[in-house]
Parts: sequence; structure tokens; C-alpha cells
Amino acid sequence: MNFGEKKELITLASNSDQRKMKSKKGVITAEEEGFGGWKYYDNTRIYDSYAEDEFEETENNLSRQIYELQTKLEQVQLEKEQRMRVEPHQKEPIFTIEDKTIEKIQKIVTDVKRYKTVQQFVNESLDNITTMWLEPGKMEEIGAGIWKDLTPKMLEEFKKQVPDYVNMMDLRYGDHTKVATMKDEIEVVKDRLSKCKFTEPKNAVLGYSHPLSGYKDTYPIVPTRFNRFFPLKILVTSLASMIHDNLNNVGTRKDNESQWIDYEDFEDKAVELALEFSDKLKQIKTKDRRNERVSTGLPVRHFEAVGSGEKTEASKGRFLNHYVGPGVKSFFYINNSVHCSVCEKILGKHNDSHDFSGDLTLNSALNEMGLVHIREKNGKLQITLSKDGFEFYNYKNPIIDGITVDKKTNEIDFGKNANGFIENVFSKEENKFINEKIISKFELEKKVVKTILDFIKKEKSEVNTKQIDAKIKEEVGEWEKKNPKLCIGQPKNMASRSTEKIALWRMATMGRLAEIGEVEWEIIDRQSLYSINK
Repeated sequence: MNFGEKKELITLASNSDQRKMKSKKGVITAEEEGFGGWKYYDNTRIYDSYAEDEFEETENNLSRQIYELQTKLEQVQLEKEQRMRVEPHQKEPIFTIEDKTIEKIQKIVTDVKRYKTVQQFVNESLDNITTMWLEPGKMEEIGAGIWKDLTPKMLEEFKKQVPDYVNMMDLRYGDHTKVATMKDEIEVVKDRLSKCKFTEPKNAVLGYSHPLSGYKDTYPIVPTRFNRFFPLKILVTSLASMIHDNLNNVGTRKDNESQWIDYEDFEDKAVELALEFSDKLKQIKTKDRRNERVSTGLPVRHFEAVGSGEKTEASKGRFLNHYVGPGVKSFFYINNSVHCSVCEKILGKHNDSHDFSGDLTLNSALNEMGLVHIREKNGKLQITLSKDGFEFYNYKNPIIDGITVDKKTNEIDFGKNANGFIENVFSKEENKFINEKIISKFELEKKVVKTILDFIKKEKSEVNTKQIDAKIKEEVGEWEKKNPKLCIGQPKNMASRSTEKIALWRMATMGRLAEIGEVEWEIIDRQSLYSINK
């Protein structure tokens, strides 16, 4: 329907008033005749009931026409969502959007929260494209305006094509309020999750250190790549927030299904929270010593003009691989030969009734330290907190609970001492938990830690790296003698005979002990010295 037709319909509706009778000194005019039931016979006025019926019929017809016109008018208004009108000073033809394009736009409006209507999308798109053609200097401004609304799929593609640009845009215009949001809701989350039961599921994916995994080809010591514990606190906090969101969206279920989170979704959100923590913690002044950096172990954002995007993504990837675990494809590749104990079919060819209990493995800090449960279900990985994971999350933390949030700007600040430093990474309760429920899971780690602490206490003074290395080598050698079948490789390649491996174990172990407040770690003239924390 064109504009002229619409105008004609509306005009017809407004002019369809009922005729009124008019009398002029007793004379019935031609206008009056046939209406109102009056007729003129031999100069005598008489009333005709049949004419009255005609009047009623005419009135009904007009009412029906008005109703039909009103309905058509409403249809015209609805069409405005699917039409573009070009009406400058001179009359121009109407341009329509093709149906296939309308369908695509409607999908965007449905999927992207930014847009409420097709009209809004069309208006913004036309405004942006004309600005880009006429004012190319504003292209970054346009990108900034929509950056936070880009879909994950779009961002992934941009990262492949222009990683440095994505890194720059995310730093300038990305959502950097994740830490503030986490802090604002943390008490509500803790209260809600305290009512949940985090039990080990069927088809649990076990860490190598789990006693039921059957994986013995490793030394029972915390792997060197898990060089700090604070990243674990961030990860269980992120996971707890996601579980809370899921409970709000789908409700609490008796079978605890609403507590399970898609593994890949968790990876995506957790690494972004960890990166934001890293960015903000690096703004705190340090003593320019690695041992003082609370952000150690977290992903790093790079700022080089060339290559920064790829380096940042690589850092995020390493963080996830170490602390959360390998990607889903890698997991299925690693476990592709595992057979169901019921039907002997291999992993991936089953529905929910299969049983791989005790045979699926995934190596990561979260899983090895027993802070999460991971399961395979219908070809997907899912993750939730374990009982220990919730306990660790539930303890107050000096860094996280010390955060203050500016309600106007959503900027955050960490609790610091008079010198501007964060004094403690963990509370006394958290330190106790780490010693009793994480370190104690690793037999050799527990022995090495005890030997080192006893040695430093006995010396009553600072000890150097060579002294620590000697104690680790001694303890590892004793373990190898007692467990020759569990040692990796030939005797000449055993860990106790590898100076490099012993040094790596020392750096990781002493870094963690300093983090939980067991030792003081100083670096003087590029020499590391350790003493008992008083």
C-alpha cells in the first residue's frame, strides 16, 4: 500500500459522518428526503418507518467501514517496522528491505540485547555507515559504541583476523566491571550456595593425583606450572557466581542439575575475570620483585604495538590450560580410547546411561587439588564446585573482601597498608585450608614442605637457594628409593639427579610458601634468601 492509498483511506474515515436532518420552516428539502423517516405528500408531512430502517442500515454500514479502516491503519503502522521511507524535500519512491534481509535483521534483534526493534537497528546501521563514509575519523568512535555488545562469535573471529586491534579495543572500551560486580554480589552468592550439596557425580573426570584415577606415572608433588594459589581463589569465585546465576535462571532442582555449568562457558568467563584482576593488581606499586607480585600466575595483557593481541591470547591460553584444564577437543582426544564399563563402547558413542567412572582424566590445578567436580555428559563437559571448593570459596579473603567499589564509576580499589602494599594474600583460615586440604593431597610435596620449614627454623637465619635445593634433592631421593616403580624414566634421569628440575621445584614451592605466609622471600643482589615469616 503506497502513501496516497493510506491517505485516501484515512480521509474517507474522517469524512464518513452521518447525515443530519435539516428543516427550513416546515419544508422538507431534497437533502432531507429519504432520511429520518419523513416524507412529503400533498403538503403533508408524514413519518415513514421504512426510511428509519434505511437510516439504521446506513449507520451500521458506516460504523463497519470505520472499523475496517481502523484495522487497515493498524496494519500500516505495523508495516513501518519493515519499510524505509525516503522523503526529503522532493517526493521520492519508497525503498523496501528485501524479505531475506528483514529475516536476518530480525534474528539480530532477537539475539542481541542492544536492539529492541527492527527500526532501531536500521536507524543505527544507516547512521553508522553514512558516518563512516563521510567522517572516517569517527570509525573508532563507532566501534567503541558497539564494542560491549559484540557477540562471542564475532570477537573470536576478530581475534583470528586482527588480534592486536581486539586487544586495544578491549582495553579501551571493553567491560571492566567484572570484579566490581563479583564483589557486590559475593555475600548473596555465598548465602545461596551454602544451601547446595556438591557431591561427586557419576562419570566424574578425575585428576591424575586422584587415588581412583589409576594414574601412577608421576611424582606426588604439586606441578611447577601451578606456581601460585591465588588464581584458584579467583576461579572458584568465578564459578560460584556462575552457579548462582544458573540457580536464578532455572531454579534449584532436587537432583542438583542446576549447579552444573558448561565447561567452555566457564573457561570464557573465568579467564576474563582473571585478566581483569591481573590488570588491576598490576596497578598497585610493588618493590619490583617477582615475589611481591600478587598477580603472579594470572594471565598477562601485553601492550606492544605489534603482536600484543597474540601474546595476550597466548597468556590466557596458558592460564586456562594450567589452572582450569585443556580445551574440550583436547579432553576427548586424550580420553578417546576409554571404554564404557557396561557396553565396552568408547567415549563419545553413548547417551546419559554410560559409565566411565574412574577412567576419565583431566590434569589442571582446580581438578588436581580437588576444588571442582568435572563430568562428561552427552558429549559435553560440565563443571561445578566440590565440597572443598565451596569451603575454600566461602572463607573471607583479604584481597577480594578488601575491595571497595565506587558506586558512581564502578572503579575498584584494593585494601592496602600505609606504604601502599597488599600485606596478605590469604587469611589465616585460608592458609590452614591450603596446608591441610591441598598440600596434604600430594605426599612428596607435603614432605618437602615440612623438611624445608624445619630446616629454616633450625638455621634461625636466612637460607639461600643452594641450601634449599639440597634439602629438596635429599627428600626426593628418599622417595625414589622407596618407590622405584613409580619413578619416571631410567635411574640416571630421575628427578633427584636433575639440577634443573630441582631448581624449578624450589622456585614454585618457595613462591607458594611465601604466598601463604609461611616464609619471607627476599631478593638481594639477584640472590633469593628465605626466612620464617614472623
